[in-house]
Amino acid sequence: MSETVLNWGIVGCGLISQDFCTALRAAKMSNHVLKSCAARSLERSKQFSERFEIPNYYGSYDELFNDKTVNIVYIGTTNNTHKEVCLKAISAGKNVLCEKPMTLNQQDQEEVFKAAKEKGVFFMEALWTRFFPIMKKFKEQISNGSIGDIRFIMSSFMLPIKSVDRINMRELGGGGLLE
Repeated sequence: MSETVLNWGIVGCGLISQDFCTALRAAKMSNHVLKSCAARSLERSKQFSERFEIPNYYGSYDELFNDKTVNIVYIGTTNNTHKEVCLKAISAGKNVLCEKPMTLNQQDQEEVFKAAKEKGVFFMEALWTRFFPIMKKFKEQISNGSIGDIRFIMSSFMLPIKSVDRINMRELGGGGLLE
């Protein structure tokens, strides 16, 4: 049985999308191919495509959603656009990996999940820590009782983001709770 090839379209050509493409390339998985990218500016998309050797680039997200070579998209736009962009991608029949937060509230999340289910496409919020090898080990230890009964877990993950402009811009969905 052959492995499914994931032909990625990158929606938004900012820093978080650069991080995603760098990680995807570093993983060296032959079934993950960077096919297309789109930004609100054709020039920015072109620069991004050259940096990551992506063959197709577009000056609008809709153009990427119409690209028949793309079967999954990574959405790395600003938080306030996630719902709209996810719904457009889903409507176009694309599988979706959306950077966190997937939306700004629960009602919008439910709308996105419903649309994905109705269209029959995969949808996931990009919570990469879930896939760390240590998480599998934690689950094993909890399941087999080797660390005893778990009564309380406290975890923190922090990055110096105060200087990132969009974090302080509520209109872009910024703020520490959503990041």
